[in-house]
Amino acid sequence: METSNERFPETHSTCVCTLFNIKGSLAGRDIIISINPTERNNYVSPKCANQLVILESNIVETNIFGKQYDISNLHINIGDYTFTSQFTVKTLSFNDSDIVLGSPWMKTLGSFILNTKKKVLNIFLQEKQNNTSRCYTET
Repeated sequence: METSNERFPETHSTCVCTLFNIKGSLAGRDIIISINPTERNNYVSPKCANQLVILESNIVETNIFGKQYDISNLHINIGDYTFTSQFTVKTLSFNDSDIVLGSPWMKTLGSFILNTKKKVLNIFLQEKQNNTSRCYTET
C-alpha cells in the first residue's frame, strides 16, 4: 500500500537555523537542501513529504514528543552523489528548504570542509579504494 497527499501535517516544533543551502533532488524533483551539522536528525518538510509517494512500510509513527513521523529509505541526490537515509517529518522555518541534513548525514561523509565565508562545501568520500572529492557552492 502506498500513501501520498496530506499524510504529514505541519508540526508545532520547527528547525530554525541552517548553515548552508545547496540544490539537490528527491524522487526526480528539485529540492533545496539545508546543511546543519548541529541537528541531531535529518528532516524533511511536511510539504515535501506530502508530494512523495511513500510505501507504508517506510513510515514509522512515534509519539515521543507528540505525533511524529519518520520516513526511511529516502534517496537524496546532490549532483552525482546519492545517499539513502531516514528523515523525520518536521516543519522547517527557513526560506524554501525542503530537507535538512544533520549530523546523521555528516557522519557518513568522513572528512569535509564547510567554508561559510566563501559558501563552499568540500566533501571527501572513500569509494572503492578511490578517494574522491566533491565541491558544492551555496544556492
